[in-house]
Amino acid sequence: MGPFVQPGVRLKHHSASKVQLLRMNRMYLFALGACAIAILIVANLPGFSIPGNPSDKLQHVAAFAVLAAFAAGALPREPLWRLWLGLSVFAAGIEAVQYLMALGREADWVDFLASVAGATAALSFIFLIRRAKSALADAR
Repeated sequence: MGPFVQPGVRLKHHSASKVQLLRMNRMYLFALGACAIAILIVANLPGFSIPGNPSDKLQHVAAFAVLAAFAAGALPREPLWRLWLGLSVFAAGIEAVQYLMALGREADWVDFLASVAGATAALSFIFLIRRAKSALADAR
């Protein structure tokens, strides 16, 4: 189905297309889970750095933008505000784990805000794409 499917839109495809869409939905769901686990692990590894050493805040924005895209693809009928809320809670949870575990990582409000900004940017883009697709469909 993909992250750009408008919620509430009925599919008018034959059964083979529905099977393909179900497989695509599962792929996004797997990617969402794998990405969330990877982010949780990497966020709590002491001294972890990405080659090229990009900004820590840029890493948060990028990670949560990708996570938001996978969430929208995995749960295409879920309202985007709920996905945003869930991703925000996940970002807060990561910062709480860093604070409580004391594994050489520090919780930071700015990291939380960067994560939420990444999710917000991605979900806003998806909203605009969905809106444009809906307007094009209505114009036909």
